[in-house]
Amino acid sequence: MMKKDKMKAFIVLSATVLVLVVCLLAKQRTDTAFTRLIYGETFTVAGNTKNTVAGRELTIKNSGSSPATMKSTKMTLEAGRYEFSFLYHLFGSEQARMEIRRDSYLSPDNIEGIVYYSQNMEQGSVLAKGEFTISEKMHDVYIGVYLPADSEITLSRIALDAPDVHINDYNIFAVLTVFLYLVLLVMLFSPVSFAESLEFENYVLSGKRKSFILFAVFAAVAFFGALPLMKDGINTGLDLVYHMNRIEGIADNIIAGKPFLPVHTQLLNGYGYPNGIFYPQLFLYFPAILRAAGMSLVNSYRTFVFVLNFFTMMLTYIPIKKMFSSDLCGIIAAVVYTLNPYRLACMYERMAVGEYIALTFLPLIAYGLYAVLYGNKKDWAYLALGATGVLQSHILSTEIVAVICALITVISFGKIFGKEKRFIAVLKAGVTAVALSVWFIIPMFNTLKEVKTQIFNTGADLTKSAVGAITEIFSSTLLLQYREIYTGYTPAGIGVVFMAVVVAFVLYILSGKVKVRNEKIKNAYSVGCVSLAVAVALLVMVSDLFPWYYVQNLPVISSGLKSLQFTFRLMGVVMLCLSIIVAVVIAVCESTKKQNILAASILCGFLVLTSLYIDGVAYNGFGTDYGTKMYFDLQIDGGCVSQAEYLPENISVGDIQNYGVKIFAGSEVNLSSVTRNNGTVTFEYTKNNEDSVNVQIPLLYYPGYVATVDNKNTEIGPGDNGIVNIELTDASGKVEVYYQTPSVYKRANIISIASFALLIVILAVKNRKNKVMG
Repeated sequence: MMKKDKMKAFIVLSATVLVLVVCLLAKQRTDTAFTRLIYGETFTVAGNTKNTVAGRELTIKNSGSSPATMKSTKMTLEAGRYEFSFLYHLFGSEQARMEIRRDSYLSPDNIEGIVYYSQNMEQGSVLAKGEFTISEKMHDVYIGVYLPADSEITLSRIALDAPDVHINDYNIFAVLTVFLYLVLLVMLFSPVSFAESLEFENYVLSGKRKSFILFAVFAAVAFFGALPLMKDGINTGLDLVYHMNRIEGIADNIIAGKPFLPVHTQLLNGYGYPNGIFYPQLFLYFPAILRAAGMSLVNSYRTFVFVLNFFTMMLTYIPIKKMFSSDLCGIIAAVVYTLNPYRLACMYERMAVGEYIALTFLPLIAYGLYAVLYGNKKDWAYLALGATGVLQSHILSTEIVAVICALITVISFGKIFGKEKRFIAVLKAGVTAVALSVWFIIPMFNTLKEVKTQIFNTGADLTKSAVGAITEIFSSTLLLQYREIYTGYTPAGIGVVFMAVVVAFVLYILSGKVKVRNEKIKNAYSVGCVSLAVAVALLVMVSDLFPWYYVQNLPVISSGLKSLQFTFRLMGVVMLCLSIIVAVVIAVCESTKKQNILAASILCGFLVLTSLYIDGVAYNGFGTDYGTKMYFDLQIDGGCVSQAEYLPENISVGDIQNYGVKIFAGSEVNLSSVTRNNGTVTFEYTKNNEDSVNVQIPLLYYPGYVATVDNKNTEIGPGDNGIVNIELTDASGKVEVYYQTPSVYKRANIISIASFALLIVILAVKNRKNKVMG
């Protein structure tokens, strides 16, 4: 960029950011107070009643002899004063009662439950008003209505407001805007160019201008892909609440000063759930930090999806560009991969957060595998970083990718152990990936060794999710296939654009033109053939043409295969292969003009179909308006742990709910000064006799929990039901039970941090050498 052009760009950029920041700060002052409406239709009813929903109202007629109970969904409320107005219509001979309460609270004298507000409900049509105060953030506050026998009530709506409880969204958006501004300034004035210059039709595009163009393209596609979230309501999806609880759990631990605590202590009524041990959560720290800083959960998630889309574009563009030495191939492949039907279905139908994070890193693995086996073996770091990214995102995706990479490596046995000594590059990539991830691997395997969990008992019958009609795979978006599948649909359509590109590539193969082209085209052709073979093989495995019934029952591999749950999980790799084929078809064109025309045609057709998907499915599909404006209805009990596969084998979610949250010590022990907060339980006790006593603490036991009596360690372990048990021998004392990171975990952390630092140094030295040689 010329000096004058840089100054113009600086002025325009600075003015734009200034206007945007001022608008955000003004918005923060006017539209950030807590407010929400709770409608009668959302209440659940227990009792012998007749229930009728009309519009958003719920009418309950209790003609039995026992009272009936109605409960709202549990709410996450920050500390503060809340005002409510409750519109209802009550008819009967006795008064009903409403309460605002929390069941998982544990008082200092070991009594569970707390009522923040209670009042009798008058007969007739009433708009009741009141207020209550919460001293700290709660995840399980709800409104309960208790209806006496021979009564009828219509619950209309409850308006909940908190004038002194504010979110911090627009302030944080302003900070993020300033941070982005600083990044762009670095790109503008740095002497280092972040992209190589590009020459076409006697015009040279400087690396500086090119980097800004790429940034703008990546951002535009990222925003387009995140459009379904840019509205008040967010689709329910299948796993929405589970993953939102994961983000909230990390944020709660950060606020509590325990940012790396792997147990999400607020879940399961405070018993805790080890999401951080069994489900990789590294990349969820970004939205969790935003949440901990005061941003609403909804906007934290929206920001995360936008940023992830951006990085998916970038981490697809870079390896595909290197693979084909073409910016055009890289950009088009990045667009179609980022917006492919399966990825969008994962984001907006299934809400499979871990899986679509993992999809971000598949292109790095594709190029890294190509580099160590056939290309520049010095680029082994791409394979290591891609494998680490997938492992730190989603375990099941890691299993799928590992098997596919292993098969390709076996097929390429001759290359690995040939004269070029590619085995060393493969070994470097593998060892580096393990070293970078050992901080997660060690705790997971150690916990599996010490605690028998339900993780191996949740395998699914793959025949129930296999696509029944192979022709349906070629639908433009997804398959509404109602079979014996848990979800009722299979997001496995590849779309007509991908199908057309595959047909074009097959025709190219049949034409025989590759025999007379140059080495670059031959390499592209070879990559395309491998990608086509992998895609076809996996598409067959997605369908019921593959003999899943027999394969999934084979000894040794049975449990591993059934953990896959759904055959359509293979579609992530299929979509990557098809995106690579798109790049291949463009690369093998005979002229630049034909490449541009073909790329434009593919892009236009693909964006049209993607727009139809977003408009027709993501906006009007599964359960919209679950998360409204800035709030989610989180769950900390049975609905928060999906299939509960990380629970110990000898306990269930129902058991935990039945046990309650009291410390169980028996009648011979007197408890006082009880506290239970963020996975730490403390209490003082005195015993009425000299015998030792087993005490059950309302926490699920996992390696890392320790107990002290008067600051001295005491024995701790799981009881027969998987709940923390300690033994009290002294006549009195002060007990503290808390999670402490085991020393072996700390050593694993050091290994991963040191490995990452070493890898950065290696890459920096390599980059410097390349520049000197260039």
